[in-house]
Amino acid sequence: MKTYVFIDASNLFYGGEMSFYSQFKVDLGDPNRYRTLGELVAAVYRQIYYYNNERIHTKLKMPPKLYAERHQLTTNPVSVRL
Repeated sequence: MKTYVFIDASNLFYGGEMSFYSQFKVDLGDPNRYRTLGELVAAVYRQIYYYNNERIHTKLKMPPKLYAERHQLTTNPVSVRL
């Protein structure tokens, strides 16, 4: 007797990833509007940079770059020698 396992595709991804990808497509727009593959790659790079560095994330209440800088200052205080 064979046992079959059915996996629902919605369980394969973390909800936050699904949310990111759907918003990414909206923010990027129609990929056919770029004349060359290089233009599309540059637009994808800019969008990922914006998402990772400048966009205010709801959980952090600030951009991730600023959060990382503040976290580093609190965990690794800078010592000054006179």
